Amino acid sequence: MTQQKQEMKNMRAEITKSINENINEKFKNIEIKNLLLEEKIENQQRTIESLDRSLRRRNIIFFGFSEEEKTYHDLEENILELINTHMKANCGTNNIEYMRRLGKPIEKVRPVIITFTTMGKKIELLKKKKLLMSTPYYIQKDFPLEVLQKRKELHVKLKETQEQGIKRK
Repeated sequence: MTQQKQEMKNMRAEITKSINENINEKFKNIEIKNLLLEEKIENQQRTIESLDRSLRRRNIIFFGFSEEEKTYHDLEENILELINTHMKANCGTNNIEYMRRLGKPIEKVRPVIITFTTMGKKIELLKKKKLLMSTPYYIQKDFPLEVLQKRKELHVKLKETQEQGIKRK
């Protein structure tokens, strides 16, 4: 009887050991797969960010345009009139690849994002944006959300250092 009890204890210990080893092996495999998936996700995230930056590369956001237009062509005409008259830049419909209002219609005036066909036209307009200072319009580059948040944080720090009397370098 004692021998049978001892054998049963040994069998229980062996079974427990076998189960634990099996679980540990499966857990290690899952950890390895998890690490590989995390690495793959990071690579895909970098690729997405790179694609997002390249899509935004030729974009400018125009602010201050009231939403009186009925069609895309009305909006395009208004934008081109601003660019050609106020900014004194020669721009036609062939220089604009795409434009649209950002966000859903609300009480506020929504900005207009414009994708230009060439990077040169974007740079030309950004250089001439000071000509809009006497108007209710202004323009800025199109940045991803993460960059906008970081710039906002840095702007707060800039204000704090300016209030302390520290000058920018």
